[in-house]
Amino acid sequence: MSKKALLLVTSHFAFGKTGLRTGFNLRDVTHPLFELERAGHRVDLASPKGGATFLDENSRDLADPINRDYLERATFIHRIENTLAIKEIDPRSYSAVILAGGWGALWDFPESMILHR
Repeated sequence: MSKKALLLVTSHFAFGKTGLRTGFNLRDVTHPLFELERAGHRVDLASPKGGATFLDENSRDLADPINRDYLERATFIHRIENTLAIKEIDPRSYSAVILAGGWGALWDFPESMILHR
């Protein structure tokens, strides 16, 4: 049986009420994902609301080969557009949980009571 890991990303897409777009930091998703998959983990992506999550375009560093590789994968794009909702997850089924950074996480991670539980 393969090990399972959970990678949590933000559902939030704006800097407060400014209208400026934000989201998850690409490197904070792709690099842990790369290492976990390389170590044989099956990795689920989840977010507070589930569904589509948002890439902070300021973190789109295509000079980084890991970032570039994941952004070129249709399966990765599908996964970030279809994250699991935190409320649908049994945390006991994972051997690791990683919270990805990014400005969006500043808004919804602290407010998510289910994430705190």
